[in-house]
Amino acid sequence: MQSTLLTFVDKYYEHDGDRGPEEKGLTIGGYEPAWLVDLVGAYILDNTKSHFRKTKCYGLCRDDGIAVLNNRLSYDNMLKRRTKFQNSVNRLAGANYLQFTCSMWLDKSRKEMPTEQNDPKISIETGNFFQYLDTELVWATNGNLQFRVHLKPNQQLKYLNADSIHTKACFKAIPSGVYKRLSKLTTITESNKNL
Repeated sequence: MQSTLLTFVDKYYEHDGDRGPEEKGLTIGGYEPAWLVDLVGAYILDNTKSHFRKTKCYGLCRDDGIAVLNNRLSYDNMLKRRTKFQNSVNRLAGANYLQFTCSMWLDKSRKEMPTEQNDPKISIETGNFFQYLDTELVWATNGNLQFRVHLKPNQQLKYLNADSIHTKACFKAIPSGVYKRLSKLTTITESNKNL
């Protein structure tokens, strides 16, 4: 952000303009960090498209990315892919301060399961689902990839305190809003469509 200029109605604003480069900072959870992460993420993805040619889909949500590959990769091949991608990002950024890690979701029964994981930037997930943000990716019995909502252990969904001064209409609207959102995050199947 030290060299970012914003313009609004023919006026220019420099982020923390009166501070030195090492003193400039961003507030965690603020608008500016989210904007900057989206801008940098879009720039990185736009300039690294060749790394994602063999994927079904890929994208970023702030600083969390996902790529669904067309084929199964060994641990060593995934390590090579991550290293090549990291090198491309380092060239784009002109430094190595944007570090990427990755998690592989492997079926426990795979023969090529690595006996030794020697790179701390790659983790292996072997559970029945793969968590990404607040969703879980699961394989259906028909072989399709499906999505469902991820809840942390002992997580309670609380939207408004019962003693809140919100109107009754606001409280009444919460369940339908929550159910609509949950249904959009979940793959609808014959077995769950009426739940």
